[in-house]
Order: sequence, then structure tokens, then C-alpha cells
Amino acid sequence: MFGTADTSLGKVLTDSHGFTLYRFDPDTPTSSACTGECAALWPPVTGMPSAASGTTLPGKLSTISRPDGSTQAVYDGHPAYRYTQDRAPGQTNGEGVLGTWHVIKPDAGAAAGPSTTSAPSAAATTGSGSTSLY
Repeated sequence: MFGTADTSLGKVLTDSHGFTLYRFDPDTPTSSACTGECAALWPPVTGMPSAASGTTLPGKLSTISRPDGSTQAVYDGHPAYRYTQDRAPGQTNGEGVLGTWHVIKPDAGAAAGPSTTSAPSAAATTGSGSTSLY
């Protein structure tokens, strides 16, 4: 079951025990790149995901098949993991590890961009010197 918790990094997705969940940049919405020793340090959240009672999650819950045949929970296109160095609920020790591990924010999909299909104005896409802001 997925829930949420307020942390020093803002609201994050948690497992049923309140531990922070993470995403791995090399993953895709349909496959996990974290296996072997990686998965020992970053255990995948397995099984069918669901929202905890009383929790509303704006993102899509789904699963993928891992290379070992197990089913991994996915939130909004991000396979979910725990970090073994988080020793207590609400800790976020895995944020930024190797520059590729990040907490999963419940509103990650909503933060990805505007929901309209119109193109943003030039002022919204460039800063001083016409450098792209994203």
C-alpha cells in the first residue's frame, strides 16, 4: 500500500510502514535497471500497488515484471524502491545518491508540465540570453 508523508523534502510517497519510496533515473515505465547488488541496497517494492485507506494519489498505479519474474509496483511510470539506509519512517537518506536516485513525490506527474496542449510563450521557455529554462 502506498501512502504519503511530509518530510524535509516535502510530501513523498511511502510504503505501508511509512518508509520513503524512491525512483531510479535509468528505469523506464516498463522496466527496472536495478538488479543484483543494486536491488540488495535498493529493494524493489513488489506486488500490486494500492493507495492506503484515506490516501488520494493523483498518479497512476501499475506494475512491471522484473528480470527475476517478480512483480514490481510502479507509481506514475516510476518503478518504486526502498533504500536500506533509511532506518526509520520518514527518512530520505536516498535522495540524490549517485545523482540518479530520487524520492517519489505523489504529485510528480502534475509537476511534469502544463496540462494544456498549447505551446508556451518564448518568455516562459527562455531566460536572459535566450537560454532554455528546462
